[in-house]
Amino acid sequence: MRVFRTLQIIEAEKIEPRVKSIVKDFIEYKTTNDPGNTFGRDAKFSRPRGIEFDDVRHVHLLYGMEQKQLNFLKIKHQYERCSDSFLVYCGGYASGDYLIIDIIWTSAHKKSENIDRMQQYMKIAENFRKNH
Repeated sequence: MRVFRTLQIIEAEKIEPRVKSIVKDFIEYKTTNDPGNTFGRDAKFSRPRGIEFDDVRHVHLLYGMEQKQLNFLKIKHQYERCSDSFLVYCGGYASGDYLIIDIIWTSAHKKSENIDRMQQYMKIAENFRKNH
């Protein structure tokens, strides 16, 4: 399994230490299937139509939550651990590889309703899946 990153994520790692930490935690999550303290619900996007074929997914980020709230979420099943921050990614078509496409830090649910944003994610995923 390999984890690739878009140029946007690579550039963000250079200026934002928490991005590097989240990428490291994502690799651990996909290697062990343990979301740890960083990740919550992991689900496919369902809109716009066709996005499911490109396997564009999002995992809720718990990074940066207040300790009291995080302690409460730790005891819940992963599906119930939700936030309004997402790490957007896709899986390879014929490999166990992944591509981290974007991190939406705030208002992720609202921003993921933007059709242009979602179509951009679809194109990125489609290009990645052609080679992986």
